[in-house]
Amino acid sequence: MTLHPQPPRMTPEPGLASDPHGRLSVALAVCAQRLAADPVGAVEEREVLAEVLVTLRESAGALRAVLYENITLPTVGPAARLLVEVWAPSERSLTEIYGLERTLIWSKMTDADRMAMAAGEPIGGSIAQRFADAPLMCADLDELGIGTLHMFPIMFSGQWWGHLGLSHREPQSWRDSEVQLMRAAAAMIGMFLQRNREVAALRAREAMLEGLSDSLPDAFLYQIEEQPDGTSRRTYLSRSLEQRSGISVDLALHDFDLLPTRMHPDDVSAYEAAKQYAQKNNTPYKFEHRYTTTDGSIRWMRWHSSPRVTSDGRRLWSGLATDITDYQQLQESLRQANQNLRRRIDQLVLFNQIAQHLGGMTNTSTTLSVVCRLICAMFNASEVLVALRDLPARDLKMVARAAAMDVDDLLSPTMLARIEASLGADNGVTWVEGPTPPGYVVLAVALAAQDMPIGLLLICVAQADAHLSGEIISLAQTVAGAIAGAAVGAQLYVRAVQSRERLERLNAASRMINESGLDPQALYGAIHCAVAHLMPVEAFVITLVEAGSAVAETVYAYDLAGLEQGTYRFGLEQSFVGYMRQHGSTLRVDDFRQFYQQHPEVKFHVYGDEQDTRSAVAASLRTSDGVYGILFSQCYLPGVYSDEDLTILELLSVHAATAIQNVRRAQQRRRDAIDEERSRLARDLHDSVNQSLFSASLIAERLPEMMQLSPDDANEGLRQLHQLTRSALAEMRALLIELRPAALAAAPLHQAINHLAQAFGGRRGITIKTELDPAPVLPPEVQIALYRIVQESLSNVIKHAYARTAHVRMEVTPLVGDSEVSWSGTIDIQVRDNGRGFAIDQVGVGRFGLEIMRERATAIGAELELLSQTGVGTQVTLIWCGSAGVA
Repeated sequence: MTLHPQPPRMTPEPGLASDPHGRLSVALAVCAQRLAADPVGAVEEREVLAEVLVTLRESAGALRAVLYENITLPTVGPAARLLVEVWAPSERSLTEIYGLERTLIWSKMTDADRMAMAAGEPIGGSIAQRFADAPLMCADLDELGIGTLHMFPIMFSGQWWGHLGLSHREPQSWRDSEVQLMRAAAAMIGMFLQRNREVAALRAREAMLEGLSDSLPDAFLYQIEEQPDGTSRRTYLSRSLEQRSGISVDLALHDFDLLPTRMHPDDVSAYEAAKQYAQKNNTPYKFEHRYTTTDGSIRWMRWHSSPRVTSDGRRLWSGLATDITDYQQLQESLRQANQNLRRRIDQLVLFNQIAQHLGGMTNTSTTLSVVCRLICAMFNASEVLVALRDLPARDLKMVARAAAMDVDDLLSPTMLARIEASLGADNGVTWVEGPTPPGYVVLAVALAAQDMPIGLLLICVAQADAHLSGEIISLAQTVAGAIAGAAVGAQLYVRAVQSRERLERLNAASRMINESGLDPQALYGAIHCAVAHLMPVEAFVITLVEAGSAVAETVYAYDLAGLEQGTYRFGLEQSFVGYMRQHGSTLRVDDFRQFYQQHPEVKFHVYGDEQDTRSAVAASLRTSDGVYGILFSQCYLPGVYSDEDLTILELLSVHAATAIQNVRRAQQRRRDAIDEERSRLARDLHDSVNQSLFSASLIAERLPEMMQLSPDDANEGLRQLHQLTRSALAEMRALLIELRPAALAAAPLHQAINHLAQAFGGRRGITIKTELDPAPVLPPEVQIALYRIVQESLSNVIKHAYARTAHVRMEVTPLVGDSEVSWSGTIDIQVRDNGRGFAIDQVGVGRFGLEIMRERATAIGAELELLSQTGVGTQVTLIWCGSAGVA
């Protein structure tokens, strides 16, 4: 932009006068005075610069004086933009010449000239000489009629900002002093521009800050000036002060003590100490305090203040005062929230510890004592007490308590009934305030399991620490629920342990009964020991009922005097056994004296001394056919037995009934087996030995007559007599072995089978061949089973095969050696005949001989194979594998 600060003078171009240095000095002084004026705006700034350029052009006798500012154009790069231009009356402005604002393209100049200008060095001189290396520049200047050009760089903070240019038509020579004066003029212009722009920026910034500070909703800016003599005054307060405090800014600026008087009294001393420290050390300070507004409310203010010392010794404190009431309230809320959170976390940690202790509670008193201490810490309680019900008596009983170290017992057991009576209005929670110790309250929480009250939890706290919030009550209820559940669990655990112990004892009693064998008296004694192992027993009786009769028999009776020998038989009518058969399978009597009074129709009396026996339990011995006896346990004290004792006796009676029934059946089977064996021996004696001896007696009677009539016949008779006596002897030997099982088990198997074959061969006159390897010493059950199977096989040959010959073979693999002490291998036995045989698939049910053979083989782990064909014969193969000793 080109300005004409004054009309150009119509004077001829003088060129440089005879005293240019003097004129430049005077002009420089005028320019300095003009440039040193107060900062002006943008329009005024150009007017001042135009006046300065006019003065410089006239003093230098130049055609034109210009002021250029460096810029960067997007298309051509670095350039200079014309800001101010003055010219001689004989010249025209560059804008008129070019029709636009003049721009100088720096690329038209040499690099050396640009570098010199950037370094702050002026350039200039004759166009033809100075710009000979810049033809584009020469062409532009020549078009303007410029013969001489001087350019003085203008610097801002050491940076090349632009330049001052002076041009002449004719060549001019400049002395060094004149160049220095023009350089000084360029420097003054640069300082003027820099100062003017800094002041403008500062004013703009101050205006912006003032606008911002006045609009701050929660803060205001301030500045305090502190004089060297110690006095202070406020030089600035933003208008936002009035919005928060209601204090007029104008009033606060004139009354320096107004703001401190509004400060909370408790914060004044701390404020003064912080301010004095900052003044002494010349350091920033921050301070927070409360103050009273004009409406009387209390708010919080935070001050940030920083010092700055001026050149004349004044100290300026500039800062920001922020209303932090909302922040303080938020901080207080956060502090309370954090405190509550920490308390909640501590409570959860303590509750976790409580749950861990309760989870493994077996000893109720010890565990609850630890839990009470944890509850004390959880609720900041002075004392905690837990009371549980004694279930039989239904009374509350204190089981655990804990108190703070500096507190004596505050809760007395006499309070429990009164506190319990007050529960129920708030779901089992109540606060009790009297007559508790002064200054304390008690939180009482009911302990309940499955809606049944089982106790109380009492938490005694100081009234100052009593928080009647729903959260505290809920936490107390949670803790009470955990204690109630653990207490019930502990009771169940104790019962489970007792039940397990009872079951273990019951199992041991059952083993005791099983191990008693088949001896009745041993079994009865085992049952007595089993019952005594499970419950108190001072007298014990076992009574059995004879099948199909109305007579009972006491087979076992024991009291403190000892075991009664023998048995006692009596009728069922009006007996204890008869009463049990009519009224149930079990009975518990806590006191027989009351029992007789309640049942006058009962005529029986218990075993032992009537005046001593007070309580008893009885259980029936029952089978599918009904009750055939009872187990009866007595004690000389009343109320000794419980329902659990009765249940245990009933369970044991089932096992005892089975064992007694098995013994009775075994006795019956033994009697049946003895009778059957006697019958078989009688048959065998009749069929074999008796007939052999009868035949031998007949032959012996005829031998004398036959010796006289026919010696040959007599010799044949003697041979038959000898054969019959040998057969009878073999039969008797076999029968003797069978009558003595111990002898059968001790005799070598091959010898026993050989005697058996001779006996059977002589019985029917058939030929039985044997091939028997020496056998090892087999286990008794194995040897007897093998012998009985061979015996049954030969018996079938004699009875059913109608065979002429039979063959018994026994292979022992490996053979028994003389030097061996043990043997392990296979025994293979075959019984083969040439009888009539049979079809195996047509054998009917009821052939017990074959079934018994298979059962015996299976019992010892042997394999039995039966081969038979009609008209061909039968073969029985028996294979046993195992270990045995060697004789």
